[in-house]
Amino acid sequence: MKTTLNLIKRNIKLFFKDKGMFFTALITPAILLVLYATFLGNVYKDSFMAGIPPMFTVSDKVIDGLVAGQLVSSILAVSCVTVAFCSNFLMVQDKANGTIKDLLITPVKSSVLSLSYYVATLVSTLLVCFTAAALCLGYVALTGWYMSFADVLLIFVDVFVLVLFGTALSSVINFFLSTQGQISAVGTIISAGYGFICGAY
Repeated sequence: MKTTLNLIKRNIKLFFKDKGMFFTALITPAILLVLYATFLGNVYKDSFMAGIPPMFTVSDKVIDGLVAGQLVSSILAVSCVTVAFCSNFLMVQDKANGTIKDLLITPVKSSVLSLSYYVATLVSTLLVCFTAAALCLGYVALTGWYMSFADVLLIFVDVFVLVLFGTALSSVINFFLSTQGQISAVGTIISAGYGFICGAY
């Protein structure tokens, strides 16, 4: 158990210490924020306003809150998967630079090593995604708050479940990768493709 905890700590520290890996994990939320700030926010607002019959009036605060909710759902849906992939790149880097061979010649079992990668990826991704969720809720509060306390709790539960899914998916896919080039290719495809699949873009 102590060995597993030490490996988990090692993996978490290496993720947050590697600025390139950390900022790569944040690139998808940053892209979505820029897209919404520049034009997508207005596009959504105009489309919502166009769907309201002329005899009804809806305050701008309600529409702004609705658009902010769309932003929050998009960022969190994409981030929970893409950040998990970036967090799990450490497993592939260890293969690429030979560190995993050094770890495997020790008495550490391969199952313990795999578990440490999974848990470290889960913890790192949860830290980033919960922080992103808090920032997104702050944005909603500034534009037009409409959620109850129960809604906020359910958002964090949803983030947790999505991170579990993203971590499992990234562990399965990254298991077959072994070079830096493969990491870059998969990271680009996942970051761009998953956003379109879940409707964030």
